[in-house]
Amino acid sequence: MKRLQPAASAGFWWAILGGLALVALVATVAVLTANDATGQAGAGGPHPGKVAVAPAPRPGVTARVGYDPLSSAERDAALKVALSDERVAKVMGGASRSETIVVERHEETKTVYARGAWDRRADVVFYLYGPDLAISVVVNLATRAADGVDVRAKYQPTRTRGEMNRAFDLALADLTAAGKIRSAYQNRIGRALADPEAIERYGFVFMPDEVPEATSPDVLACGLRRCALMVLAVTGDVLDTTIVVDLSNGRVVYAGGDK
Repeated sequence: MKRLQPAASAGFWWAILGGLALVALVATVAVLTANDATGQAGAGGPHPGKVAVAPAPRPGVTARVGYDPLSSAERDAALKVALSDERVAKVMGGASRSETIVVERHEETKTVYARGAWDRRADVVFYLYGPDLAISVVVNLATRAADGVDVRAKYQPTRTRGEMNRAFDLALADLTAAGKIRSAYQNRIGRALADPEAIERYGFVFMPDEVPEATSPDVLACGLRRCALMVLAVTGDVLDTTIVVDLSNGRVVYAGGDK
């Protein structure tokens, strides 16, 4: 009777086991190399013999669209277009000085928004000292032209930070108003005012009926002229003052009953 021969020799199985070991070794080296490369890339760059991992690309900067607020470039372009418009230049010619009140995205109508796409437009508002006029310009940023110019008297847009700083300087230069400010500061803080920059300045459009006890002709002219009701504070605590400054004429017209 013949003996059965084994299906494979011992050498065959050693070859199989050796091959599997080689595959496992290669896989382990690959994983370690990848991990090391990632660590080196995050630690300051690749080293010789290491695989560098490229950083993810940064997203590109896209242009402002739709409801996005104006970019600084759009604001600059809108201001330039508004100032170069002949209608605006003609009115500004009669002003002693002007103040740029706002440059912001123009709010379109619901009908325009319903289209799904529209030209980027901006509202530019100036106040003209001297004639006391407000100019509102609608600038089309796509066509680089003014779509509309509106000039109005007796219209008082919001006060700017620059205007409130000027009003504060005028108040400090006025003996009565300055005395009120220093006294209110002393009562609130407990020491004399050494640095006027410690006082926060806010302001509102002032109309005569807002302070009934202020009845002087200069106060009653506010609304026709550019007046500001000052609100002063220190670290958020409002000072006890009521001061109205006429920015058109550069003087304090009310300081709490004494003026």
